[in-house]
Amino acid sequence: MRNLMSGMSFARIVLGGRVTNYKGIMPGIAEEVLSSLRVKQPVFLLGGFGGCSRDIAEEMGFVETLPGLYKDSPFRREFKNYDATSLNNGLNQNENITLARTPHIDQAITLILLGFQRLSQKSR
Repeated sequence: MRNLMSGMSFARIVLGGRVTNYKGIMPGIAEEVLSSLRVKQPVFLLGGFGGCSRDIAEEMGFVETLPGLYKDSPFRREFKNYDATSLNNGLNQNENITLARTPHIDQAITLILLGFQRLSQKSR
């Protein structure tokens, strides 16, 4: 189902998500992000609200590492080799850092729309 959804959408906007008590080999959010990264689908990573999205942003170097109980989760290692350019979202490094850190939904929406605008211009 997750792969089918990737094929039916233009981009993925990621917010929150479980980091414990998930079913499967990794949290659903992590699986969805990996699926999108592998096919170079745009990913907008909002880590300022915590959860799996923040863990992914942490592993990709967008947010500072905080002490916690689940930092050695195997799924986190999957994101070590990805960076801002891997997100293919039209945003630069600093904009992706801001998006990954902001707890302000209006700022996040503005950055997502900026990324969509740049992607649209690029595809013309």
